[in-house]
Amino acid sequence: MIIYNVTCNVEHSVSEDWQKWMKEIHIPEVMKCGIFISANMNKVLSRNDDGDTFAIQYKCNSMKDLHQYEI
Repeated sequence: MIIYNVTCNVEHSVSEDWQKWMKEIHIPEVMKCGIFISANMNKVLSRNDDGDTFAIQYKCNSMKDLHQYEI
């Protein structure tokens, strides 16, 4: 099992809209490719005053699958 992690720092002023876009549009679009078996988005607790940090984790079965996605 492979976890493909994407970490994003989002300005506070757009954080709520960005989260909605990720959950309703972007993550479902990525999942449509058929490579990943699950996706999870979490807010990362940090002392970053520049914005909110999120970790988006996509799970796939193998590195071969991940490389196929990256192509």
